[in-house]
Amino acid sequence: MSIIILKFGGTSLNTIKKREKAAAVVATKLESGYFPVVVVSAMGRAGDPYSTDSLLQLVSDSDENMKSREKDLLQSCGEIISAVVFSKVLNNSGYRSRALTGAQAGILTDSNYGDAGILNIDPSYLVDLCREKIIPVIAGFQGHDIKGEITTLGRGGSDTSAGAIAVAMKAEMLEIYTDVEGIKTADPAKLDHTYTISELDYQEVIELAYKGAKVIHPRAVEIAAKAKIPIKILSPGSDQTFSLIHDFDHDNPVTVLTTKENIAFIRIKPSRIKQYATGLKIFSLLSTDNISVDFINIRPGEISFVVDINQIGKVKKILNSHDFDFKIQDNFIKLSAVGSGMTGKSGILSKILNLMSQNNICIYKTTDSHMTISLLILKDDQQLALNVLHKNLISKRF
Repeated sequence: MSIIILKFGGTSLNTIKKREKAAAVVATKLESGYFPVVVVSAMGRAGDPYSTDSLLQLVSDSDENMKSREKDLLQSCGEIISAVVFSKVLNNSGYRSRALTGAQAGILTDSNYGDAGILNIDPSYLVDLCREKIIPVIAGFQGHDIKGEITTLGRGGSDTSAGAIAVAMKAEMLEIYTDVEGIKTADPAKLDHTYTISELDYQEVIELAYKGAKVIHPRAVEIAAKAKIPIKILSPGSDQTFSLIHDFDHDNPVTVLTTKENIAFIRIKPSRIKQYATGLKIFSLLSTDNISVDFINIRPGEISFVVDINQIGKVKKILNSHDFDFKIQDNFIKLSAVGSGMTGKSGILSKILNLMSQNNICIYKTTDSHMTISLLILKDDQQLALNVLHKNLISKRF
């Protein structure tokens, strides 16, 4: 039996018309000789009745009396509702299906509520359903720990569920349906003229996902990459335009531009001599609190770094409790150019820096790796920087 995993995002299921279009995708796969296993996200986004964010608004996110266990119980409901509703659509269309929680689908996790890791998947029940020609519709984003407690996998966890299930069931393909027709050369919400990239390498997509792109969760790609399961990203009803993620070699230095907002730039000023001597201690303090840092720069006059804005409360508490002189700014963004063809090529960073200089865009920090160059720039310069880099580094290929 040729298994294919179909993962539908919340914006692909939040209206009756969209659910019918998703059901048509399932029907097409059956007609093509595949047997589909479906994974669903909670329907819609913040403001929609059953989205994760809307469910969390029922309780105060800052309420210290709200235990992580109860929060996971609450936010797991969105995907369960979605699975039941979509299963009903399939059944009404004449296809036998069954809605399942993550636990019923055999997903075992650790007990790290809110950001659990998958330990194992027992696919035996899913296999039995497929043999009986019953389509499993699985609530993504969740599983259960060894005590039977419901756990959630963190933001984007439905992608992770789909990737892990694809590996456990030895699927031929993982298809992720979202509201965009594949991975674009830049965020179409920030740039008018973008292009769909037909093929990408696993590592490129992992890199751009960690750098801020929200099309797919990086853990899902990492899981699929290990088993060499190809991933297709597309929109329901537009199967002619898509992005295929697999082992793929190309020589394009820059494939995608992505930006990460909601970051804070922190500068520690060692106004007293002893403060610089102990200033490096800040990184061990942040590490102890599981706070990830970026754009680290250390020099006698200043120690600086970047953190996600949602960590800023913890960071301030640490800085104040250790009597650091510091300044925090949140008017910056991280802009990254990603491309596996960058490896071994010289002159890419130089070209980017020249383009920024020619357009009077100030660069505050840079980092680079074998397939990524990242810049820390002001939010006000984001639009211009994207336009300049996209025009000069990407558009000419299309």
